[in-house]
Amino acid sequence: MQHFRKSFLVSISLLSLLLGACSNESPVAPSLDSESFPADAANKAASAVGIQSATLHIFAQMTNDAPVNVHRVTSPWDEATTTWNTFGGAYAPEIVNSFAVDVAGWRTVDVTGLVTDWACGAQENFGLLLDQTGDGTPWARYSSREGANSPFLEICFLLADGEVVCESVVAIADTYIWELHPDTPRGDQIVLYSGWSPPYELEKQSLLLFEVPELPDEPGDGCTRTQGYWKTHSEFGPAPYDAVWAMLPDGASTPFFLSGQTYHQVLWTPPAGGNAYYVLAHQYIAAQLNGLAGADFTAAQTAFDAATELFTTRTPAQVAALRGAARAQVVALAQTLDDYNNGLIGPGHCDDDESE
Repeated sequence: MQHFRKSFLVSISLLSLLLGACSNESPVAPSLDSESFPADAANKAASAVGIQSATLHIFAQMTNDAPVNVHRVTSPWDEATTTWNTFGGAYAPEIVNSFAVDVAGWRTVDVTGLVTDWACGAQENFGLLLDQTGDGTPWARYSSREGANSPFLEICFLLADGEVVCESVVAIADTYIWELHPDTPRGDQIVLYSGWSPPYELEKQSLLLFEVPELPDEPGDGCTRTQGYWKTHSEFGPAPYDAVWAMLPDGASTPFFLSGQTYHQVLWTPPAGGNAYYVLAHQYIAAQLNGLAGADFTAAQTAFDAATELFTTRTPAQVAALRGAARAQVVALAQTLDDYNNGLIGPGHCDDDESE
């Protein structure tokens, strides 16, 4: 299930279909005496089927014109003892996201992918690091958790009934490290930094840690349903709504790759003349929703990844024009996903009274 979630996020990023924030309103900063992760939020996470969005909020006190980059930390650290030397550059070079500190006040950056990896167990949670690109960029200063405005994450959970609930999670540790004083810990400071302090050609970086609960490995019942079920159980009916649809960015109205259609429209488009695009797309969508519902995805993963690559690069007309071995490969992918959706491979088909 963890592999599927990660692959699915990659798939939708290829389409620029990143999950949006659950609210356009700015959240209220949590008080410093609040729990690092409220019990109510933990209960919601335990019943969640996914994370719709996760946003880092950090209060800028002094600004600059340089982008600030977020990185994943790769080793444990302690705010009371960590220094430039003991930390030793233990962060992934890949940039999770970047944000501007061009004005003072609350700044935000989307860290949904990283927080989802933590919650799904795809990456161990050692927190995140803030740095700036390019030697000598002016430094930015932020409030730490010991200061007046603690950094916090706003995490929006998608529940099984389709409801989205958002909770604010304050940092449980933060510090900054400075290359100029490489053996001095600064975890008790009321400020954090990124960048350089003129006239020194030596960098400051900040480390932040948040408590993020793990999502259930299998939030659904672990079985599969056919494309006929998913076709009729979206928000457009006619059968009762299945909230798994809400895990797509725009539900059944989410655009489907290069088709020029939505998921709902694709499912309701018959594969006229044996159009292999729609034969595969119907099974692909069903498999995708089964995985999101909590069904083990191991048996479908290889075919799903190959189909994702196909849909990312070809239109319905291009696939319809395939002949011979090329078309046979597409049909074979559809057959594998159909076997998965019907329970012939994988965890098995759902044994209930739901009409398909």
